[in-house]
Formats: sequence, C-alpha cells, structure tokens
Amino acid sequence: MGDKETRFHYNFIDYLRVTGMIFVAWPHLTANLNPVWGPLSFIQWLINRPLHITQNFGALGVSIFFLISGFLASTPSRRTLKSPTSYFFYKLTRLIIPLWGAMFFFFLFVKLFELLFNYSSWWSQFSVLDWVKSATLYPHFTGSIDLVNGALWYLVPLILFFLLETLYRFYGSEPSIKFVIFTLSVLGFCFALHDFLPDALCSKLPYIPIILWGYLFNLKSQNRPSLIYITYILCYFVMLFGFYQFAPQFYQDEPYPLSAIFALVLFKGFLLVPTAALRPPKVIQFLSSVSYSFYIVHSLYGGFVISAFFEIIPYGFAVAGGIILSIVVANINYKLFERPTVQWLSHLVERANCTDE
Repeated sequence: MGDKETRFHYNFIDYLRVTGMIFVAWPHLTANLNPVWGPLSFIQWLINRPLHITQNFGALGVSIFFLISGFLASTPSRRTLKSPTSYFFYKLTRLIIPLWGAMFFFFLFVKLFELLFNYSSWWSQFSVLDWVKSATLYPHFTGSIDLVNGALWYLVPLILFFLLETLYRFYGSEPSIKFVIFTLSVLGFCFALHDFLPDALCSKLPYIPIILWGYLFNLKSQNRPSLIYITYILCYFVMLFGFYQFAPQFYQDEPYPLSAIFALVLFKGFLLVPTAALRPPKVIQFLSSVSYSFYIVHSLYGGFVISAFFEIIPYGFAVAGGIILSIVVANINYKLFERPTVQWLSHLVERANCTDE
C-alpha cells in the first residue's frame, strides 16, 4: 500500500486515532453529563440529526478504533508470537496491564480527594469489589451494568476477536481472507445457537464484523478483489443480523451500522491520501501514542473534573479542563504501564521466537 512506511507504521492511523479520541470523548463529557449544553445542541442540530449519526459521535469513534484494530491485526509483524496461546497472552496483556494501572491510580485519586478535601464524587459510592469487577471487565462479560467505567465495553469485542485469531492460528498464522471467512462462520454458528449462549456474549458479537472490515482493508490478497468485496458484504449482513437479533436498539432506533459505514468511508478516504501528505506533526503523534490510555481514563478524570467544577465555571471550561487532565494522566499511564508492557512483551517475543527457531 502506498501509505505504508518502514516497520509498518501508517501515518494515517495517527490521524484516525486522534479523530476517534475526539468522537469518543465528546458524548461522554457532554451529552452524558449535560445534555442541554448549548454547543452540544447546536452540533446535534447541525450534524447528528440530519446525518443520523447516533450516540453523539460515540458509535462513530468506537467504529474507527475497531477498524484500526482490524487493520493492524492483518499487518505482518516480527513481534508476532508463533505459539497461538502465547499470541493471545501477548494481545490480552497489552490491553489489561494499562487498564489495571489506570483503574488502580484513579481509585487512589478518588480516595485521596475524599481524605484530603472530604469531597464525595460519583465514584465514592462504589465498593472495592465494584472497582475490581470493572477493571476485570466482569460486568461487560456478564451483561450487568458497569457504572464505574462503562466505556470499557469496547474491550470485550476486541478480546473476542483476539480469541478467534488465536483459534485460527492453530491452522495458519499468515493474514488471510480465510480467517475472515472462519470468523464469520463462527459468528453465524453462535447466532444459530444463541439460546445456549449468554446474552451478554451475543450482544458483543455484532461488533466483530467491523473489526473484520479493517482486517480486509490491509489484506495483501489483492489478486482476488472480487472475493474481498463479497466478504465485505457478508460482514455487513452478519453485523446487521447481529444488531437486529441481539441489540435491536442499535438496529433501528440508534442505527450502529450507519456509524460503522461512516467510519469505513472515513478510513478509506485516509487510505487514498498519499503518505507524503499525511506526515503527522508531533502533537498528533503524541496523542496517537496515548490514545488507548486516553480511552481508558477520559470518562474517569474528565467526568471527575466536570462534576466538580461545572456549577462554578462555564461548562466549556470544565470540559476543557477534564480533557487536559485526561491527556496528562493518559501520558503518565502510557509511560508507566503501556509502553513498558509493550517493551517487555516485545523482548519476550524475540526470545520465544529465537528459541523456537
């Protein structure tokens, strides 16, 4: 692909990550906390309602992140573990360690404010067990409500995708359209047997075809474009049926597939832009690097700041303060947990692969 740089870094991914950050943070820090805020109402009138963009861009932002995950999953990497089970451990650890670090330090942050300033926030009501459940994604796997950090639901379809990748790696490890067909077959099998599967699991499956769209974007089997196009369509119908059957509110009332298609068009648009025109400035590179940690913490620290100050300062300033603090904390979490975890895992992969050879 023309957008590819050395060592499989894609400039357009940096821009898409930052775009996803904005789209995900916007509803969590505006519509969820102050649905009558003037600028929010104007954006809804100008963009959301006429274009039927649901969840105040939240679905669009998450779909962008899903597409990125799928795209990168089909990029060959020297850091790929040859053992399927080790591969799953690698992927899961990259997600979980930064999550645990972020949740633990926000727990301390909340308790510190309670101790020093006698300030009770939204999170003061939760027990230690509630925090542990949220950090382990327990509510999202069981279908209960996670009031500590509800944004973490996004990780469940991603983990299920990695699990399917792991199963496929017992057959073949090279990126292939066969993996997409295998995954769609498994999803169809799960849909057929939904009476025997947990509802919480089935409700997360419709998001996996969005990840597969990103995977298909990056496949190198360009010599069979017709099959790829057909597979795109199959992904759409599997996603559509999944939402219709297991999350009907996202089929008609708040059509999630439409936001996914908007994300698909945006992704394709960035792919068509030459690499030279997408050299990201340092601020974009920085925000891209902390985007995962930002996703984890933005509704926590952002919500904390807004709830503490929105009654005494203009709401826009409270939102700006929440975003700034979230970026600062995301950077700290990235340096303390995310980057060291990736470095440790990369070293582990190199040793394991050398041993296998």
